[in-house]
Amino acid sequence: MTAPNQRTALASLDAVRPVLARLDQSRHPEENAADLIEVWNGLETALRALLGGSTLAGQALVRELRQHEMISLEQGHALLEALAVQDRVQRTEYQPTETDIAEMRAGFQALDQVVSAPMPAPELVRAAQVGQTAAGAPAPASGAAPAAASSLASVAAAASALPESPLAPPRSGIPGVLIVLGVILLILIAGGYYYYASRSGVPREIQQAEAAYAAGQRDQARAAFEQAAKDYPNLAAPHI
Repeated sequence: MTAPNQRTALASLDAVRPVLARLDQSRHPEENAADLIEVWNGLETALRALLGGSTLAGQALVRELRQHEMISLEQGHALLEALAVQDRVQRTEYQPTETDIAEMRAGFQALDQVVSAPMPAPELVRAAQVGQTAAGAPAPASGAAPAAASSLASVAAAASALPESPLAPPRSGIPGVLIVLGVILLILIAGGYYYYASRSGVPREIQQAEAAYAAGQRDQARAAFEQAAKDYPNLAAPHI
């Protein structure tokens, strides 16, 4: 995600922010329905801006941002709930409820957190790129705790880019700081997987698919998620 894309996405959200603010159950249902549709259109425009432009829409658009790790799993869920609200109010006989308004606000706030987050300074980005190249660091792991993985990779890159003290002993093998950070990263991934696998209400099929994904069995995980999406079409997790 680049700074220009982030600014464009934020402008799209700012355009519908007043529309979101005037949503209220006391208003006429048709007025609320029209405003809910307008807010979702603003969310979709912002999502496309984060990708630098896209023809995707709806679930496919949200899934694309998840695959690029631009949004978290929770943010993806909130956006899919907002999309479901937009689908419901498209029906002329449907009258929006207080829950619909709350879910649209939650989706807006989830995306607002993404586009309002401060971008790293260009100097830090360049230092991270140089450090990763010199240390041969792998790309951040996908799956549980993507934000923590990205932060740890940046810290490791910045540490490896610092000049060495003339009194420091010569390095040999893998730098110690990378080993420590790698252990922390594995603990975070294991903890994240334990959290998602142990939460109540998640079907066993989805838990097994997530376990396969965490173990690096991508083909088995993909097949399991596709089957879970067929068995539980109303759940967002297998679609993401």
